[in-house]
Amino acid sequence: MDDEVLDAGSQKDAIPFTAKLTAFHRMAETERKNPLFKDHYAKMLIGDMTKYSEEHRYSISRDGYTIARTYYIDEYLLKPWAKFHDESQIVLLGAGLDARAYRFRPLEQNSHIIFELDFPVTIQYKTKILKDEIPLCNLVRIPTDISKHQWVSQLFNNGFSKDIPSFWIMEGLLYYVPQDASIFLLKTISDLSTHSELFADVCVPPIAGLKFGPFTRHFKWGIEKEDIHGFFQHAGWNVTCAYAEEFDQGRDVGQKGMIFVHGHKSEQNNTSVSDLVRSDREYDLSRQQLQARAIILLKKSPKEIEYVLSQYRKNPEDGIEEYHCFIKEIYRNIKQFTTLFRDISDIARISPRILADPFLKREQISNWTKEELDSHIYGFLIAILQFLYCTANNLDGSEYANSSLHDLSTRNESDKLTMLSSIISFINSELK
Repeated sequence: MDDEVLDAGSQKDAIPFTAKLTAFHRMAETERKNPLFKDHYAKMLIGDMTKYSEEHRYSISRDGYTIARTYYIDEYLLKPWAKFHDESQIVLLGAGLDARAYRFRPLEQNSHIIFELDFPVTIQYKTKILKDEIPLCNLVRIPTDISKHQWVSQLFNNGFSKDIPSFWIMEGLLYYVPQDASIFLLKTISDLSTHSELFADVCVPPIAGLKFGPFTRHFKWGIEKEDIHGFFQHAGWNVTCAYAEEFDQGRDVGQKGMIFVHGHKSEQNNTSVSDLVRSDREYDLSRQQLQARAIILLKKSPKEIEYVLSQYRKNPEDGIEEYHCFIKEIYRNIKQFTTLFRDISDIARISPRILADPFLKREQISNWTKEELDSHIYGFLIAILQFLYCTANNLDGSEYANSSLHDLSTRNESDKLTMLSSIISFINSELK
């Protein structure tokens, strides 16, 4: 993979410059007043970049995308993965100066091992800098070139097992690898995977054609968003994808064209009866995948609901339109989430509104009072947050009845707006 390099003492210690620049961005985020994450190891790993910082202020300041990407992987993907797997392997292909093995606290839960694969010079440099630090989980570094197939045997020789669920992370990798080689890489890790997931980020063709700055000047290829599903499925992965700006956390992630891809291993289906019956393990993974999606929505929804409420206060007609847009999008997922519960009565114990029609018809509300309209809108927004909370935290109806959120909700039953505001505050504090 072509890249700029930055000397780390001597030419033989030269490591990819983009790895150092990405770590510099993580260091800068850590030093902010309210950082999205803290990586205290980044400062150790970047070395002296004073001169570059002075000469390339534009590149230094353009950190929104790398920060949003790191936060997305940590909070939306790896946190639920670490929580729901008793044992797992996390494989960082092109690990660069990533320090998750030391800083990402959810790795202390259960039993996880991280495999870091990168060029020998990067692995040697990183091992030397962090030699006195203690990782939070088992850590194996493998000096290799992932453009050569020998990395597979090296991975197995260092303890990798096909029988253990694996999460493959290709953070800032695929668009540097030629398209044919990317397909081969994806097929390879599919062959190595059982009940596994992946993260990769890709870009649309115009971004790949920019050839500007320390990052895009080395991009090899791009792909249109509507083609991503078929591309990854051909390589053995079922994926969902979203533009980075949908998870930007208020940061400037640049032009609309960088895409986050989250995939699950595609299983080949035969027509035999035994293959049509899902094992308990497969059911658990289906549940885990839906819960991971619920966590994503639980993080996004409070902010979106607050926007709906602000529009509704300013102008009820505009607010109703925003409410409908929000409902239309979220109920696509809620329909899937209902499959995780035993029966309708279990869902109703959380909120019977989830089973009702959330949409407002003009003829329906023409004779409603403002109080009735408020009750409908606030009530459904409350129900959505309650339901997402239970799905994300694997709570059934009876468990929800004994939860802090239920207690909070019952204390404000007479004032739905107060209840909704309290629930939003509760969820935001829980997710910090």
